[in-house]
Amino acid sequence: MAFNLNNVQAISQYSGLSENASLYKLLSDDDHVPNGLSDISQWFDIANLNNGTNNAKLLPPNSGNNFTSRNVIEITDKGKNGSFGAVWSNLNASDKANQNYIDINKKQTMSMWLLFGGGRSNGSYGDGMAFVLQGQGADAFNHQLITNTPVGGETMGVWGVPLRTTVAELANSAIQKSWALEFDTKFNGDNSIDSYYDVPLNAFPDPTEINHIAYSYPGDSSSYTFDSQNDYPELIHYDPTFKIDGQRNILTDQQWHHLTITWTPESMTDTGKPMITYKFNDETLDGAPKEADIEKNVNIDLSKMHLNGLTKLYWGFTGSTGADTETNLVVFESVPSIVEADTTSKLFDITQADGSGTPREVGDSGKVNNGDKLSLEYDLKYLSGSQDWKSIAADIDLPTNITYNSGQITYTDGTTQNLSVSGNSTNVKATLNKDISSTNKLAKITFTGTAKADANTVSTSVASQHASFIGTNLQKNVMSPAFTIVQPKKLTLTANSEDNQTIKISGQTNLGGIVAYNPADTLDDSKITIHRIINGSETPSSNNAPLLGSLNSNSSADTFSYNVSAKDLTEGKNTVSFYAEDENFNQSNLITYTVNVVGDLIINAAQTSHFQTVQEYPTNRMIHRSKDWSLTVNDQRSKNSSWTLQAQATSLSNGSQTWDNGGIIFVDKDGNVYPITNKVANIANGTKSQDAEQQFDIDDSWGHDNGILLQQSGIEPTGTYTSTITWTAVDGIKNIG
Repeated sequence: MAFNLNNVQAISQYSGLSENASLYKLLSDDDHVPNGLSDISQWFDIANLNNGTNNAKLLPPNSGNNFTSRNVIEITDKGKNGSFGAVWSNLNASDKANQNYIDINKKQTMSMWLLFGGGRSNGSYGDGMAFVLQGQGADAFNHQLITNTPVGGETMGVWGVPLRTTVAELANSAIQKSWALEFDTKFNGDNSIDSYYDVPLNAFPDPTEINHIAYSYPGDSSSYTFDSQNDYPELIHYDPTFKIDGQRNILTDQQWHHLTITWTPESMTDTGKPMITYKFNDETLDGAPKEADIEKNVNIDLSKMHLNGLTKLYWGFTGSTGADTETNLVVFESVPSIVEADTTSKLFDITQADGSGTPREVGDSGKVNNGDKLSLEYDLKYLSGSQDWKSIAADIDLPTNITYNSGQITYTDGTTQNLSVSGNSTNVKATLNKDISSTNKLAKITFTGTAKADANTVSTSVASQHASFIGTNLQKNVMSPAFTIVQPKKLTLTANSEDNQTIKISGQTNLGGIVAYNPADTLDDSKITIHRIINGSETPSSNNAPLLGSLNSNSSADTFSYNVSAKDLTEGKNTVSFYAEDENFNQSNLITYTVNVVGDLIINAAQTSHFQTVQEYPTNRMIHRSKDWSLTVNDQRSKNSSWTLQAQATSLSNGSQTWDNGGIIFVDKDGNVYPITNKVANIANGTKSQDAEQQFDIDDSWGHDNGILLQQSGIEPTGTYTSTITWTAVDGIKNIG
């Protein structure tokens, strides 16, 4: 149902009644009653009391005093004093697909609309309703311990009967194994034994004479106490709320109030306890979500519910009247055990896709540029339940300032359904061709179009819009993101580094560019981001892209530079690209560099090696190596690459003396001798036989009488001689010798 200005005026006028309105006025037409589930009798039961009358009743559409097409449950009726009403979920339905309950081990959400009668002026109302989770049974009610008769008034049909003498008796007369959230429309502090439950609220700083919302554990004795002066019973109220925006008449205002309650199991909380989240006034009458007037998280103490292993609970409402009366109504909107689903709306800017081609999500209050291509998406996701989400009617108010060109529903199995949308479309209505289920978990509704705003307007605000998805067994509502259309500014990027660079596999290079607006405008380094794309993939991701810290805020153009390491590239030809982006997601052109990464030959040699220590004589001999020699060649290049290792040594000396007879030599495996003192000799070669890096251990291939040795051919003065050997690896095979 679209919600227009005329509806708002009608509701305001309608709500101005000063009386505690009667049923036929409250249910006069569809414009004043929220939409809810149809045929709710299959999921909810009017409790059958053993003693006494349950005044709750189903008000079918267009029957009796219900002049609407809505399914409404009346808990209490104006004018009926001392009455009691209760409605419970149908946990034991013969058809398991219709069983309605809360499983405490699963996350589940219930939503409904509540009306407490009343009017704008204060009146004598009583006593309200309570949302109850309980494990007592389908006929649960509070009762006199002697007569088994339910008692209304301040008990609201859920709390213990006040004519008791101990807290245990009070708890035993309440609904057992339960937790209740009360919506109390009468302050019970009349200094009488049966109207004293709300006296503890006087300890709170807010006046409490009108309405309040609070919770407690009806069947637990710790929820009750007795006044120390006159021994009257009192109810312990947890986390009470008395006001909304300074107003105390938060319930009996003749307005429908939306309530969402979510049960989160202990396995999904940080406290080790299950949690109930309740949101009050979190939708407008047409079903549009809004910020809740009250939102609270309650850690549930299961020990106070005394479930004794129960995992499936009844849920529903109780209500009562006493000397004062009111009409209490409920319209149910969801049954989580039947269908639990989630609906979200997102907006994407296709034009402002990142370097990997992923469109940018435009968050609520985000910005897009005039002329950008946009994608508006609604995801209907099935979570759990005994039934499919059936016969879903979509009613989507589209955001303005978008020129639409297509609309489509895509289902999990890949099938599609086209939607009629074009140009300045404002609303789309359609029934989904397929139900959403455990085997068809997702329906994605996508509209594409172009942002359109007056070119002379700096920014154009686009309000969020309401979409409803109403099935026979579940209703969901969602709002599209609000966003702003701004005029684009041309951002340019000019390359200023050398292209076609070659770096070693262990090296790096510096690449950069010049950033500017065209026409010229001031750059602010805190609002400019440079994105880097390597071989087609943005890295790091756009969310972690580097900032231009070197830009001057008063410059119209400036440079940036970025070190690119070979370890971030692949061997061979690479493309490294950059683009600039400002705070309004204006993106520059792309500049691209080619970087060739070539493998390297790496020599690893011991820093210090020795020959064996010998006596001065004999004078003609080969002096062998000690055990501290280490020499390897690591080839990082491609397979089948060849190399040659060369060596050259400086003259041996001990400061004042030089080694004049012989010197450092290389002896190959055939016994050929190659002097390397002040000469270059090829001492090894090889060919890479694998794709991965390959290591060649040179000194391991030398025997006792070959490799690097020290030759002595004459008398040399005693001393310690040193030399420096330079090892060089060159590309290709060269003959040894």
